[in-house]
Amino acid sequence: MFIVTGIAIDKSEQEGFFGVSIIGIKTSPSRGGSQSSDDKDKKIVLKTTTRSIRDAFFHLNLNYDRTLYLQHNQIVIFGEDVAKDDLHRHLEFFVRSENSRMETLMLIVEGRADEVFKMDVKQEQNSTIYLFTHIQTISRRVKHYKISVLNFIANLLTEGFHSVIPIFAVNKNDDDDMPINMTGFAVFRNNKMIAKITDLEALGFVLLKGDVKNTNRTIISYDGMVSFDFDDIKTKKEIIYKDNYPIKIKITIEITARVEELLGFEKYSIQDLNRELHNIVQQEIINVATQTFKYFQELKVDVFGIGLSIYQHHPKKWNNLRNDWDNIFASLEVEINPKVVIKDYGQIVSIYNPGGVK
Repeated sequence: MFIVTGIAIDKSEQEGFFGVSIIGIKTSPSRGGSQSSDDKDKKIVLKTTTRSIRDAFFHLNLNYDRTLYLQHNQIVIFGEDVAKDDLHRHLEFFVRSENSRMETLMLIVEGRADEVFKMDVKQEQNSTIYLFTHIQTISRRVKHYKISVLNFIANLLTEGFHSVIPIFAVNKNDDDDMPINMTGFAVFRNNKMIAKITDLEALGFVLLKGDVKNTNRTIISYDGMVSFDFDDIKTKKEIIYKDNYPIKIKITIEITARVEELLGFEKYSIQDLNRELHNIVQQEIINVATQTFKYFQELKVDVFGIGLSIYQHHPKKWNNLRNDWDNIFASLEVEINPKVVIKDYGQIVSIYNPGGVK
């Protein structure tokens, strides 16, 4: 038996065809005799070029000496070109197959998806097991980093809502201990990737979505540098109507912050410093969140569930808005109201003097 742990899907040079790569492990020797643990644990990659995922599994099952066991697949990886074309056609197989699990994680990779299978991962021979564990770890802090096939399909079927999927880049520098890094989010209109957000917009997206346990931000100001940890981010949205038509969205972002690193700010007293840090972090949240929201307005994609909220709470209003919601969303006035509590300023109350120097 061949246990599939990851599937990569890329565009082929052949029109209408796709490259399908499968990585996994053998569970026992294929023929009589013993098998060393090194051979048993060695990653195995199978490749084929077909018109559909179903055809790929059919051909690989015919030409390989093991039955492909899909039930333990952990992740489906799409190349950027495939994501820009049409994800839905590839997800059909995972939805319909009785051997596939809807909870399987999915992500986008810059360039080709099969590059993930070539990664030299020091911690784990099988790169998809490493990647799955990595996503599970970071999603404990920010749940929006983890999207399953079920999540994406549900979003496709939800009115007034568009999706984002984490996007990763393979690091080809052999000296780097991080073989793959999350670079942001791929933004979708329905089933096609239309843009990607990185760094600032990715932070803004997380702030606006809320329901986040922990993230961080380093801010440079005229007086110095301060690095914050943001804990327990929660958001509340209020839609303002005029004549049953939404004209404004007020978003309250509640954050508990901790100062983790502080450089400069020598001219401030403790009281003034605390006040200044509070002002700095509040203004940063306003700037980042507003800039990110307006970016999504330019794309005309509501990834924040504003339309979904209207649909759920005011279905009669939604009936008059649904056909033009993307344009309505793009015209909304936005007001960001941060509520920040700095729990720990990281103040030093006595100087550490290990040598007793006076």
